[in-house]
Amino acid sequence: MKISLRLLPLTLLFVVLLSTASGQVVPTNEWVHFYSANTTLNSSPIPVGALIDAYDPDGVHCGADTVRTAGEYGFMNVYADDNITTPGVDEGADEGDDITFYINGVLATPLGPDDANYVSTFAILEVDLGVSYELGILLTAPSDDGGSPNTYVDYSFALTNTGEGIDFFHLDAWSEGTWTAELISPATTGYMNSGSVTMVTVRHHIPGSALPFETDILHLSATSAMSLESTILADTAQVTTTAETSAAGDHDPFIPGVFELFQNYPNPFNPTTRIEFSLERAMDVELSVYNVIGQKIATLTDGFYSAGTYDIEWDATDETGRKVASGIYFYRLTTDDYSRTRKMMLMK
Repeated sequence: MKISLRLLPLTLLFVVLLSTASGQVVPTNEWVHFYSANTTLNSSPIPVGALIDAYDPDGVHCGADTVRTAGEYGFMNVYADDNITTPGVDEGADEGDDITFYINGVLATPLGPDDANYVSTFAILEVDLGVSYELGILLTAPSDDGGSPNTYVDYSFALTNTGEGIDFFHLDAWSEGTWTAELISPATTGYMNSGSVTMVTVRHHIPGSALPFETDILHLSATSAMSLESTILADTAQVTTTAETSAAGDHDPFIPGVFELFQNYPNPFNPTTRIEFSLERAMDVELSVYNVIGQKIATLTDGFYSAGTYDIEWDATDETGRKVASGIYFYRLTTDDYSRTRKMMLMK
């Protein structure tokens, strides 16, 4: 099932802009209007959502705007320094100052037709801007995981902006089968500075009807809103979730103090691994290995054990003695009353 995380509404973009720009714009009673109908990013019309910032020669952030129509910005107020009300505070430009523009945090080139200059107050200036820089997205998936039916598994993906400028991302999460995928955090993606990492949590729900060792693949994609429709920049990552028991609580009632099945070591392993379990009282025990589709491929032990701790080795062979392929396997400790399952990985 596919659930999309939509772009932020444009009414919220200015709030985001203030949080990403270096220094908040302080409005004054004097300003110059700048605008453009022909501003470009990587030689194409600047995309909706791009951030425009203006600075005076002293580095004061005196103007900010968000692109609402592709290729255009403005009218953007670039504010003057208020020498009357706040004589000791520099809020912006003085008459005659050259204004420096940035697009998504990257220095832009003024292309005219008017000069990028603070002239008389309330003037309206048309200044096209151009900028070129590399965009980049990297999604890193966590390890595969699993759980009981009618439960969920939360995954944390790392989303990295490997590009040179501020970017804005759109996330989509979906499941290949009938299980559901839900984006948990962040609730919206928003802007990311160059080089920054955002952790994206996606929840994969295992339905109550899931069979033992049934799997489903969870996908996450990230798309840059700064890329062009003809050359969309995106990255995807995926994990596999496994239903480890047949029904929640039916075959996995782990009872501390009765028995414990420990994680195999080493894990991942090649060519052998050891599985340890402990019993607080004597009981019949079976320790078996299953593949990802729930088929039993090896019985490591089946018999009566006294109370104590035991260590069993598996050499990655099946019941016939043949070596099994690399991949994920499950080992299950079962008694007359209890069962416990864990996951392991063979890597050749």
